[in-house]
Amino acid sequence: MKKYIFTLSLILVLVACDKNDTNRIVEQVKAINPDTLFSSKVQCNSNGVCGLEVLSKSNDLLIKDASLNRGNCQLLDFQTMVGSVNSENMIKELNKKHIYVDYKNKQLGFGDTVVIWGSCKIVEVNLSTNKGDFTLTFN
Repeated sequence: MKKYIFTLSLILVLVACDKNDTNRIVEQVKAINPDTLFSSKVQCNSNGVCGLEVLSKSNDLLIKDASLNRGNCQLLDFQTMVGSVNSENMIKELNKKHIYVDYKNKQLGFGDTVVIWGSCKIVEVNLSTNKGDFTLTFN
């Protein structure tokens, strides 16, 4: 009986909403769904350094901050990893391809990628964006 009442209530709410309200609700749900905002993957090298690639699926995604493995994995600076002599040219070449290595407060457009580097195998990432905070897990 409770299931029937709940279903009936849900139908009444949906019927009471006009098309504009329904579209607005769908857009709000999309806005907080990380799959519609960005995609991510982790790649590691033989030295144990891993990079989290975040590909923006939004025109205005701002990466505010990141934490790797609940703060137990050190974030690495790209210039420190490759050496300051080579890093400037490498960064320029990556930026031409819309790949960015300085992630903090980085505004990304649709199709832009930012890479966040860590000193360990990345299992969990807490990503803070202008669209909300997200926890991502990887195997």
